[in-house]
Amino acid sequence: QMNSSIVDFVNAYPELFVQQKKEWIEIVVDWETGNKYAILDPNKNPLGYMAEESGGFWNHIKRVLLRSHRPFLVRILNPSGHPLLKLNRAFFWFFSDLDVVDSEGSRLGSVHRRFGIIYKKYETYLHDSTNCLPVCYAFATSTGIRRSYF
Repeated sequence: QMNSSIVDFVNAYPELFVQQKKEWIEIVVDWETGNKYAILDPNKNPLGYMAEESGGFWNHIKRVLLRSHRPFLVRILNPSGHPLLKLNRAFFWFFSDLDVVDSEGSRLGSVHRRFGIIYKKYETYLHDSTNCLPVCYAFATSTGIRRSYF
């Protein structure tokens, strides 16, 4: 059973916007730090935050060397800082898999990158205790994301 506060949150907003927050050290000296994002409603009001766990010197080395293939853990927080979700991705060579876990550690779903010649293709799945249900297939293009539902 999916956490009802997360379902209520997602159903309350037909559109969500994500805005990356840069730190001055990243801008001035091009030093990579953990990514931080604000989650906004259509009127640009803050609904929550996303923050990548930094993890010290070795994680910085992995960030620099592995770039977009690096493993990461992102926490999604409500406006008061209470954790809602965790997004966890392991290191990958070609196609990435991202797991979505609630604050109690229950797996809610996953996103899997698939082969695509022209576009980046993603499959999303909802998980419950007995099965894994496909939700949609997404294509990332320069003009946005197009979805087709199963």
